[in-house]
Amino acid sequence: MSTIIYSPKIVANELLLTEDESIELLGGFIEQAYGFKNEIYESLAENAEMENFYSLTDKLYSGAKILSIRNMQESLESIKSSTQRAQIMQSLEIFYAQIDELKNNFVKESDIKIENKVENKSNKHNLKESYSTIEEVEEDVQKILKIARESNDDSDWKLYASLVLDTMHKYDNFDKAIAVSEEFFSIAKDVSVIYESAVINYAQMKKMNNELDEAIVLYKEALELMTKRDAGAEAIIFETKILITIYIHKGYIKEAESLEETYIQWCKRSFRTSIYYSKKLIDLANVYKYNKYFSRAIKLYEEAIEILRNDSEKISHDMNATTNSYTSLLRTLADLYQSTDQNDKELKIYIELAQVVDILYQELPDENLAIYLHSFILLGNQYYMQTQFYKAIKVFEKRYSITKELYSTHHLKGKDTHLQSISFLAKVYRGYQMPEEAAMLEQEAAEISTNFTE
Repeated sequence: MSTIIYSPKIVANELLLTEDESIELLGGFIEQAYGFKNEIYESLAENAEMENFYSLTDKLYSGAKILSIRNMQESLESIKSSTQRAQIMQSLEIFYAQIDELKNNFVKESDIKIENKVENKSNKHNLKESYSTIEEVEEDVQKILKIARESNDDSDWKLYASLVLDTMHKYDNFDKAIAVSEEFFSIAKDVSVIYESAVINYAQMKKMNNELDEAIVLYKEALELMTKRDAGAEAIIFETKILITIYIHKGYIKEAESLEETYIQWCKRSFRTSIYYSKKLIDLANVYKYNKYFSRAIKLYEEAIEILRNDSEKISHDMNATTNSYTSLLRTLADLYQSTDQNDKELKIYIELAQVVDILYQELPDENLAIYLHSFILLGNQYYMQTQFYKAIKVFEKRYSITKELYSTHHLKGKDTHLQSISFLAKVYRGYQMPEEAAMLEQEAAEISTNFTE
């Protein structure tokens, strides 16, 4: 098992935290891992439902990624990409051994407090236990590099790589960081055990420096190495998306579309639930959308929505998420249909959105009131813009009746939401040549405003 290195300074800089806060973050991650342990192993029991298992390990993977603990990310990626329970069990044992090592090799006080310290076995090389300046890190980098060249031991090379990657985040001068990355890449060419990490690091640096054609070459090589090593679907999917993003940014659409097929194949290979697969499609669709390649984005969003439509239970689960929720996905697709003048499809999406939100509102009215009321505005406005005034009236009249009841029961948001309903319905009445009905509503609005002013 390779050395586990955690740097509070790096995490603090990346997350805009204090060093103490980053230490607390690590302590929370360790506690979470131990807290999940029994439930994770129980979920692996024969014939057990695996959805909870993947939900818990996904949370741990997110934590390891935030904390930049590469070894643990690799262990969890192996868990996420494996299909055999025996393989998963083996990877789990490695992960929890890493958790134990991380805890035991750092100082523990009343609550878990971690010092910046390299694994004990590195002490045989007389490396420092912590670093206060970049020069101190560079000194140890050169020391362990010399040792690794003499011993040609994999663990020494990995320690060298860990220190170099740790150094990258400490340079204020980006040109210096580029130079260090380039030297690391040059040295690693002859050392297979660290070459992959050097290629990925150098590719990242080239991308950050906007040397995109050079980054493309490096990312392609990295993906070849990762595929050959069977690095795990999640890691390959992540790097593949980055390369697709660069292709799109450069305008290499044919290359992006070709690589998109590889991305989808890896997503299918690691397929666990409909939600997981649909979110991977959405991730890629977002890349196309942000770069204004709407036709490709629409295709992927449509596929993701179709997957979720076919499993109403999964849809309900996904709608409760704060990101990539089903309702948000419908809104995104509707906006794209509007941008590409596909008005009929846009209307169908808003009709579906209203139906979905209605179900949500019936189940949890208080939590979903705002989105429920907003769905009437979206659908009613769509009917209105397509001059389907009668249908628009029916939609806004229903919203009016709901908000009037809220107002009559002195609901906290009753006045404002009801005045909004009156405004929309009055506008549609006038569009449908119903001035008397519009005038009555405007009188009602005036009375409500007067009552609250007095």
